[in-house]
Amino acid sequence: MIQLKHIMLSLLLFLIFKLHGGTPFEEGIKQYQNKAYAMAIQSFESEITERPNNSAAFFNLGLAYHAEKKFGKAIWAYEKVLKLQPNDAEAIENIDLNNAELDPSGEWSPILNRFQRSMYSLSSNTWSLLVIISCALSAISLILFKKSGALSTKRFFLILFISGLGIVAFSLINASGAYKHEHISTYAIVTKPSIDTYSDGSVISKDVTGIQLKEGTRVERISFLKGPKVEIRTNTGEKYYVLSSDIDMI
Repeated sequence: MIQLKHIMLSLLLFLIFKLHGGTPFEEGIKQYQNKAYAMAIQSFESEITERPNNSAAFFNLGLAYHAEKKFGKAIWAYEKVLKLQPNDAEAIENIDLNNAELDPSGEWSPILNRFQRSMYSLSSNTWSLLVIISCALSAISLILFKKSGALSTKRFFLILFISGLGIVAFSLINASGAYKHEHISTYAIVTKPSIDTYSDGSVISKDVTGIQLKEGTRVERISFLKGPKVEIRTNTGEKYYVLSSDIDMI
């Protein structure tokens, strides 16, 4: 059964917001508990507008969408949770549940693999800090290596220096990957019951392919030109144009 995300966190936020006169998040929690799901959706959306990095608001928005049987929207909300908290197992589980509502035989797979989710659970700022610390330690190790006289001591500092360089390289790779995950949005969710696809991206073209994408489908946006249509790629590799208003970016 789907339950409210991180009960302790929600209670803590509730108490904090209570002291400051309440927020849309607090109102959304109350409305959800009272089964006023449409109102809860509005409150959580308002909270996200004010605090776009509030993963708890996105999670509870997903719960409210699910209760309203807006499963595509729920999947989008949980994908936003994973954008902020890549290792959130409950969000992954709830995406599976909503995807099963739309397509019992279909399978959903995360954008990031398990290793990436573990690495990107640390922010790009944290990885960048590790780069700086590792560089400093490598520099100190090199200085001590040059000043050391005993062979065993020189060997020790050489190992530290080489290890430090390895950590620098590893941290740089993860800092870059985490930054792209945090700040560059290329994936989107179809949140309408079904949408048309087009073979042409021009404004006046009405060349419908006859292929429709179902609610809950995740697509990758591969063109970012301004206009009513955007080019997307499905998880099976097909490329189409769709109306930008028919998809919600993660």
